[in-house]
Amino acid sequence: MSSVAATAASPVAPESAAQRTVALRDFVQFVTAIVDERLPATETLRRITPALQALLRDDDWLLPTFTVPHDDHYQQYLLHCDAQERFSVVSFVWGPGQQTPIHDHGVWGLIGMLRGSEISTPTAPEPTD
Repeated sequence: MSSVAATAASPVAPESAAQRTVALRDFVQFVTAIVDERLPATETLRRITPALQALLRDDDWLLPTFTVPHDDHYQQYLLHCDAQERFSVVSFVWGPGQQTPIHDHGVWGLIGMLRGSEISTPTAPEPTD
């Protein structure tokens, strides 16, 4: 999964948009092939990480439509959902000062920062008696 912090940019012509999304398509195809292997989560993450890092080296593949923050809270844009719902690729966009409550994803995942920066505070669950 990929986080994005960005501001809106000008719209893209349809033919240009198709060319720009090739990197995302290639990334999704690669992840699909890895997930098809049904590896343990740690191995899946290890093998996908370099592909995510490569995707994030350039940011021209993410269309401006998916970089617009919401005025009041972070915004999510679903970029891809695997047909078997085994993984998704989502653009998360935060405006200045926006935050999320403490949460746990409960599934394997990767986070990549395409633009901007984020402060993340790891937490541990409270011990239960």
